[in-house]
Amino acid sequence: STSLFQDKFLKKIIFLLFFSILQVNNCLQLVIQTSSIADKNKPFEFRINKEQSSFHNRLLQHDLEKNYSGRQDNTSFGSSSSITSFPVLQRTAEEKILNSDRLTLERQKLTVCPIIDGEDHLRLLNFQHNFITRIQNISNLQHLVFLDLYDNQIEEISGLSTLRSLRVLLLGKNRLKKISNLENLKNLDVLDLHGNQITKIENVNHLGELRVLNLARNLLTIVENINGLDSLTELNLRHNQVCAIKDVDTLPCLQRLFLSFNNISSFEDILCLADSSSLSDITLDGNPIAQETWYKHTVLHHMMQLRQLDMKRITEEERRMASVAARKEEERKRESHKQTLLKLKQCTP
Repeated sequence: STSLFQDKFLKKIIFLLFFSILQVNNCLQLVIQTSSIADKNKPFEFRINKEQSSFHNRLLQHDLEKNYSGRQDNTSFGSSSSITSFPVLQRTAEEKILNSDRLTLERQKLTVCPIIDGEDHLRLLNFQHNFITRIQNISNLQHLVFLDLYDNQIEEISGLSTLRSLRVLLLGKNRLKKISNLENLKNLDVLDLHGNQITKIENVNHLGELRVLNLARNLLTIVENINGLDSLTELNLRHNQVCAIKDVDTLPCLQRLFLSFNNISSFEDILCLADSSSLSDITLDGNPIAQETWYKHTVLHHMMQLRQLDMKRITEEERRMASVAARKEEERKRESHKQTLLKLKQCTP
């Protein structure tokens, strides 16, 4: 019995010693990690917990967006030996295998684009919700297809001339004042520039493959210089200061045109829309023109191919009523013209 008691006591001592060693080891690890972070001369690592990317409220429903949604990335930043001291980004071999063609750096408080080392094969790069002021250090990513710089502080479109494979460029909610430096991006399929300070549409005529152009919430007053966009199917101009529209009838594939909340006051300001044979969906709500009693009848009469107006499907009854109203208006104008001629004859000696 004494031997049994000694065995139990010995086991208890061993267990307590083992538990104490574990605690000491954990403390040592914590001290090592803390001291390494405190040492500013050494590169430090941190992990990125990535949330699913969301492109809601941008009207950019694109096939690439579905295929390249955001995923969790484990990434490390080291200090650069160059004079400019850009952070150098490196991923583990395991992470490269898991997400070989995509990299997400959302909400990392980045003020510059890091040097992306050994990732020339990347096809998707996400810099959403940072403080980046200039596009740089990505010219080597010549296989890039999808670049997301939404919600940063970029003032100029630049640094993209080598990215000839780029198909989706998202620069919404930045500080851009003009559209420029897109000459080499002839394969662009989606261009999102909403929420900037752009005052004029320019330098986009060469984008013959572009299908979606989002310029909502800018400072545009006239819609022009959009000829050459032969593949464009959707143009978003909501929440600008647009008072006149030109060149829309030159776009052979345009189906959806969003003009809500602008300064359009008469149908003459948008007369070119009547010459478009492809438009099927248009919004004009929030404009002075939408307050007129003749608004709906006039638009439907001149654009018989429309399927939706102000996000509401057009019924056959509405089309019939628009035709009747248009005929009555024509008769009224003819009668008024006759009366004017009669008065002139009566006044003539």
